[in-house]
Formats: sequence, structure tokens, C-alpha cells
Amino acid sequence: MSNTLTINTSIIDDHWEITGTMSAGTLPAEIFIYSNTGSNTLGDFVGVCSLSELSRLQIFTGTTIPIFGNKFVRTNTISIVTPLSSDTTIIVSTIVSSVNLLSTAYKAKTNTTQVFTIV
Repeated sequence: MSNTLTINTSIIDDHWEITGTMSAGTLPAEIFIYSNTGSNTLGDFVGVCSLSELSRLQIFTGTTIPIFGNKFVRTNTISIVTPLSSDTTIIVSTIVSSVNLLSTAYKAKTNTTQVFTIV
């Protein structure tokens, strides 16, 4: 089952707003890293997580996660605000490329079954 990454770019007042979601599939949906504020809101967008961060970072569900030991959290949504002078195509292509790299690494680590004949 494949994942679907949906990204929207919109001009809001005097800035770009890049929003998006990741659907569950081969990868878990919660692959986007944000700073943990220790409250029920997310901090700044950090990027797409690595393979090791999938098991290490907690998933943000809207409830408070203590900052101590949890500087970053994962979620399935993107929300980036950037000036109008920013090139949103570079930002979006960087996100898509990072998700593709994570997907490739994840598929390389999936479970395999091997049958050995013992004599």
C-alpha cells in the first residue's frame, strides 16, 4: 500500500503558507518533525524524519508532551509560513525528495522471511 503526500501552497496576506498531509501506507503517516513546545500546539517545522527518528520520536496527538527528553515530535501534517520572496517550489521539492529518501530507506529495512534447509 503506497503513501500519498498532498501539499498545498497558498498566498495568505503577505506570506506563503505551505500545508500538507501524509496518508498512512508503506510508511507511517507521522514523518514530519516539529519542535516540541510542551503544550498542545506544535513549534516550528524542522523537516522530514530519518529512519532512526521513526522509532525514537514521540507522535504528537494534540496533548502535552514534556519537553525534557522530547525536544522534537512527529506528526502527519506540514505547516510552513515563509515570505513571498521564498521559492516555494524548492521547499516543496525538498520535502518530496526527503520523503522519497525515507521511503527508500524504510523499504530496505522491512521484514523478510528466509527459509534455510538444515542438514
